[in-house]
Amino acid sequence: GPTSTFGGDMDAFVARFRDTGAIYWSLYYGGSGVDRAVGVTLDTVSATGGIGDAFVVGQTSSPNGIAATGTGIYQTTPGGLVDGFLVEFRPSGARSSQLATYIGGPLDDEAMSVAVKPDGTQVFVAGSTASTAFSYTRTAVPLPAAPWRPHAGADDGFVIRFDIIPAIGNVTAVPFMAFLGGSTAGGHAGNDVARGIAYS
Repeated sequence: GPTSTFGGDMDAFVARFRDTGAIYWSLYYGGSGVDRAVGVTLDTVSATGGIGDAFVVGQTSSPNGIAATGTGIYQTTPGGLVDGFLVEFRPSGARSSQLATYIGGPLDDEAMSVAVKPDGTQVFVAGSTASTAFSYTRTAVPLPAAPWRPHAGADDGFVIRFDIIPAIGNVTAVPFMAFLGGSTAGGHAGNDVARGIAYS
């Protein structure tokens, strides 16, 4: 989780700067394994007032320190040895008690980019995965019966949408999930990556 102490083989870090360039706060994020922050964005107005919350995505091999433990978590445990992650930070640097989750399945996964609806009610994550399905654990969340597009190659890009309650970060639904990629060509498995995503 968020801490001022280095905690694993490699930790992600997040920092907020003042307009003057001075650091307002900075923290490590991760568990006992290797954690990397890859993408970050802000919503327009924080659910707790003031500037927007920060949404960070990345990749982790940590079996701990990533997901929150509340009842509204999408995926509380890693699906494999390497998973993507999504976490929301309040303007104060505090982690959301709900929106901190693994994203992935039994093979290697990485969340690479994140976009947020300005009011914070929808979060979109893009990345790359070798898994043909994700190992979500929040069975109470309405989920699509199957990905809009099936997994087709060795590594596929993916896009997943989370609907949330901004004030608490509780995931209320995952209405959309798609793998993006082609199949094998010329005897070689195709590798596809979704490196960026935007909301408009």
